[in-house]
Amino acid sequence: MKRGIVIFGTIVLTLVVFSLLSLSNNSITGNAVFTPTIPADCSDESIRATWDSIFEENSLGTTVIINSTESEKCNSYYAHKVVGDFIYLLSGKDIGGNVAIQAFRANSTQAYKDQMTSITEISSEEITQIIGDLDIDLDLQNRSITITEVYDVFDSVFKITPTLWGEASESSFLVYLFDENSNDGSELKYHAGVGMANYSADWYLFSLSPIVSCTANWTAQNNSCQSDDRITTYYVDDNSCGSEVGKPSNETEYCDYGNDSVIGNFSDLDTSRVTLAVYINGTSGNSSKDYSDFGETKVELKSGNDVVVEFDWDFSSVLNLDKIYVQKQLSSADLGYLLVRGIKVDKTILVNKLNSSSDKICIKDEEIDSIGEVSVDCSGSNEELISCPHTGLKILCSLENNGTHFKVSGLDNSAVIEYMDGCALNWNCTSWSPCSNGQQTRTCEDINSCGTNLGKPNLTKSCSAYCTPDWNCTSWQPEECSENGTQTRVCTDINSCGTDDGKSPESKTCKEGSGSGLWRWIIIILAIIFGVIIIALIILWLIISKRKSGSAEGQVQESPPQSPPPSDPQIPQQEQQVQQVQPFQQA
Repeated sequence: MKRGIVIFGTIVLTLVVFSLLSLSNNSITGNAVFTPTIPADCSDESIRATWDSIFEENSLGTTVIINSTESEKCNSYYAHKVVGDFIYLLSGKDIGGNVAIQAFRANSTQAYKDQMTSITEISSEEITQIIGDLDIDLDLQNRSITITEVYDVFDSVFKITPTLWGEASESSFLVYLFDENSNDGSELKYHAGVGMANYSADWYLFSLSPIVSCTANWTAQNNSCQSDDRITTYYVDDNSCGSEVGKPSNETEYCDYGNDSVIGNFSDLDTSRVTLAVYINGTSGNSSKDYSDFGETKVELKSGNDVVVEFDWDFSSVLNLDKIYVQKQLSSADLGYLLVRGIKVDKTILVNKLNSSSDKICIKDEEIDSIGEVSVDCSGSNEELISCPHTGLKILCSLENNGTHFKVSGLDNSAVIEYMDGCALNWNCTSWSPCSNGQQTRTCEDINSCGTNLGKPNLTKSCSAYCTPDWNCTSWQPEECSENGTQTRVCTDINSCGTDDGKSPESKTCKEGSGSGLWRWIIIILAIIFGVIIIALIILWLIISKRKSGSAEGQVQESPPQSPPPSDPQIPQQEQQVQQVQPFQQA
């Protein structure tokens, strides 16, 4: 088969397979899928209606070939038309309500046109291969278009509005593609387009599949116990609905693969800051040995020559080493501790005594995840503060190895820590990290370095990837703008999402003296009051002045002064005075 046939067929097949996967998985792009007219039957009229709903070129002069085994729908059909240098092809099938339609236009050689127009019979199996059976190098004319030009080309050929296109490269062939799908609750639809960059060919695919109601029936299935001492329960759908919705998660449990009464690896205990070896009845544990008939036997977890944990175990029951966890203090700690999980029988443990002045231990006799769950003053649930040496009804404590260890017996669950009076724990923690895989983390440090994890806050917490911050901010400080022209505040996310998204600013520039303090407002109010008083006094003064001026003018009008007559320089001064008084004498 020629290379061009294989490559173009691969492109077509890839899109078809992708469409089927998209439909089966009910994935949705969010875009509406163009729906061409689906043939109601195999009549020429129905096939031409489908043609006219897809191609811009009308169906006049189209040759139609059909294959129908049922009268109510058209199993398969094929139509072609040659217009100048271009050949138009339409093929499709409708089987069981599953519809597939392909439309194709190309500027091809005459040989290819003759080949495609000579087809007289089709079957539903062959219908999807008709367009794909193409030798690109020999059958198609060359062209050169860009991804921006393919929009206009596709729009001129098909009655489909082009959407967002991408590029795909097959060997030396560059192809532009788009695809979309949708689900309306009753039907799954998919369509795609192909435009070749260097060859004159454009192609459109549409498929539709009805949604068939199916209720899954999940039943548990078990595989056999595996060599890692695990057995997994998984679930299968007896109704084969093809959906994972409602499927329970797989469940993995422990099992005794060798029936030797031991689960796990002797050389791989889960420990922190201590390496332990397992001894059974005084002999190093052997994975090839069958312990099922040992009965009740002493088990020791040893670090060098020190027996860190010891207990009696009845091997008629399985000893699960994978459940055991042992943790000791940091190498830099000032107080020793030992935490043991997964051994729910009476046991004896060895705890480092790091402070020469200590003579007490705090026991929390319940299974815990962290030594930080022990209370600071050893007053929590199932906690007991005892002096050592100590002999009680249940708990025994003695000093071992020249006073460098506490040996504590009578424990069911085990968390023991060296205790010192007088050190006040002061835990300081960083902010929570961003949410990752459903978890947030932080670090916490005892500022006083008491050398214990008592009361240590949790370092992890569960979270949601869609956590929404809720910012709560303090007032701006200082209230009056500082000399450097800056005010600050602290904003805290109440939800502790571990992100700064949407965080309000914690600093701002300001103008000195422009603070919003109480004194500023008092000064402003006093200034306003003072201004009002001044204005009132001015108005009052003007009113009083006006009244005084009006009173004086009235007095002048009632008694106007009489000016003396002008003096005549020819008349002696004495005569003038006589003339002035004569009118009064005559009267």
